[in-house]
Order: sequence, then C-alpha cells, then structure tokens
Amino acid sequence: ASGTPAADRPNILMILADDMGYSDIEPFGSEIKTPNLNQLAADGRILTNMHVGTVSAISRSMLISGTDHHLVGQGAMWYGDEDARRLFPGYEGHLNERSLSIAQILQDNGYHTYMAGKWDLGHALADEDDHEKFLHGKSPDQWGFEQSFALLHGAVTNQYAHEPQESGRVHYVENGQPVRPNEGQYSSDYWTDKMIAQIDSNRGDGKPFFMYASY
Repeated sequence: ASGTPAADRPNILMILADDMGYSDIEPFGSEIKTPNLNQLAADGRILTNMHVGTVSAISRSMLISGTDHHLVGQGAMWYGDEDARRLFPGYEGHLNERSLSIAQILQDNGYHTYMAGKWDLGHALADEDDHEKFLHGKSPDQWGFEQSFALLHGAVTNQYAHEPQESGRVHYVENGQPVRPNEGQYSSDYWTDKMIAQIDSNRGDGKPFFMYASY
C-alpha cells in the first residue's frame, strides 16, 4: 500500500525487432555473434511465454496492451476502408478505446516513458478531429509516451532516404508533430540516437524510465 521505493524500480528497455526469427540472435541459438544482445539477455529478463501473431501490428498490439489482439482492435490486419471486417468490434485496425498501454500504466507509477521506431498501431494525430481518430487510431504520444519518435505506418520504401510526407499522410512524428528525418543515416542508427537523447533529457532526476525500442 505504501508503494515501491524509487530506488527499487528498475529502468526498462523493451526491444522489438520486426520480422526476426526466434533464433536469429546468439542468446537463442544463432551462429551470428551478438555480444551486446547477449549482455542484455544476461542482465535482463527473458520472456519465455510471449506468443507473436501472424503479422507485425497484431504482435505489437499484444505487447503494448498485454492482452489478446482481438480485445484491443487488431483482430486482423486492416488494409483499407473496403475491408468489411472493420465494421466489427475488435477489428478496428488500430488500438481501440478499450485498450490500456504499458506506457500509460508505468507513467501513472512515476516512470518516464519513451519510444522510438515503428508504431503501426494508429496514425491520427492529437489535433485531428474525432472522426479521424475513430477511423485511424492514435499516435504514441496519445498512449502514454512522454517522448516519442515514430514511424506511424507499417513501412517505408527506403531505410536511408526517407520519403517526404504525402498528401494527407504523415510518415514520421516526434512528440505528435509531423517531422522528416535527415536523409542518409540508416534508420536503426537514427532511432537509437533519438532514444539516447530522450533518456539523457531527464537523466539524473531520480525517476526510472521505460524505453520501447521498436526496430
């Protein structure tokens, strides 16, 4: 009832790697040497009962919400307005209003909450009207992330030369505002630099952090 002392609350780094097989890194059997990931596995916690879904967004919705993807709006991948499944509860194609994110829970418990990388769980911005939010879900800044740099959609065509914003479609947002990354830097390096800057921005204030590294 008295709560957990701040000194006993660990910093949390949660890494999600897209389209990677279970044994692609050395801690899980790969022949590829991954010493830094080995150290993270040795010092951290290995989740042995996480079940991925058939596609990226489904797995992400379960990881962020901690529950079944049908309950939080990702019953299937939604590919457009013509997909009839979107008319049914649980098939909204983004995190729905019945969801609660791990970032919201940790923020309520005194954590800084950060993320960088692929989001793919909704792309309507905070200043868009309610109709757009209803159809397209919300960006990470609206799900408890204090600082975020996000690729809102499922993919872009080039990991080095990031394409500009299309008419009516925002690819990248930083803290809920449309941005365009500089060209020429590999996206994983760019996102990692963003994560380090986010953590450093509040370093030393005594609060633990939760970082969602979404490659």
